[in-house]
Amino acid sequence: MNFFKKLYPFQDLSLKNGLTYCYVGIFVSLFLILFKPFGIDYWITENKILKLIGFGAVTIVTGIVLKVIVVNVITAKQKDNWKVYQEIISIIVMLICIAICNLLYLNILHVSSFSFSHLLSSVFYTCLIGIFPVILSVLYKYNHFLKLNTKEAQLIENEIQINLEQKTKVAFIPLFEDNLNIPKSPEKDEEPQAVIIDKLTLKSDNEKDCLEITADNLLYIESMDNYCSIVFDENDKKKKVLLRSSLKRMEQFISVPYIIKCHRAYLVNLKQVIHIEGNAQGYRLTLNNVEETIPVSRNFGKTILEQVKMLK
Repeated sequence: MNFFKKLYPFQDLSLKNGLTYCYVGIFVSLFLILFKPFGIDYWITENKILKLIGFGAVTIVTGIVLKVIVVNVITAKQKDNWKVYQEIISIIVMLICIAICNLLYLNILHVSSFSFSHLLSSVFYTCLIGIFPVILSVLYKYNHFLKLNTKEAQLIENEIQINLEQKTKVAFIPLFEDNLNIPKSPEKDEEPQAVIIDKLTLKSDNEKDCLEITADNLLYIESMDNYCSIVFDENDKKKKVLLRSSLKRMEQFISVPYIIKCHRAYLVNLKQVIHIEGNAQGYRLTLNNVEETIPVSRNFGKTILEQVKMLK
């Protein structure tokens, strides 16, 4: 049962997604033409093949229309928490809708009347044909994305751990030298170079409310409808400030390369990342002193890997 509660990539309507419905429609038409199930062989009608192709067309149109409706109803938050069981349920609902549309199509062809018994029969046969390809498709996609994302996340994780080890070594070098009381040579007794500290000034839409913080202390910025939640570290304590602004506007105030967009709703400070884990939906980032994990869309994975390497 835990498998059905795992995260699954929610797929927005795209050309590739539309082609999938076309393939399913073609499969339905070929299945009906070649195997003639459900008494189709006894049909006495003109243009039987064209009419059977119509079932595939009904499947394509119904699937695309329902996908458009689902995409517009499901919010961004729900997409990020989309589970395997929700994907299966949504496809079963789609199959039932296709069955109803097929029954209406039969009624138009004057092959069958629209009744409750015929509706049950249509739903049963449609689900019977479609349920196995649906389950196999969900399982295949889940395993495919899980393996792909886990592999890519491991590459980023290796770079993150290298950076953390380097930070630890650098932090211990001054202490090590002081303990040994190593005298400095006159040549090295020069004034230390000034350390450049990057500052961020994040402004709201009205330009009146603003937040000034050092770039290194920023943890992440989350888009929340018309607001942005800015989470940062101050004296080893996590703080949160809300500013009325879009995430795109917040990006304009970011002047350092290690604070980047990792998701349609998140900006993250890569210097604060201590762990990354892949799942079927994408990646999840663990930040220093932050309990919640930050989602990462797959299309940002390459950018994150490049920026993490630059932190060296």
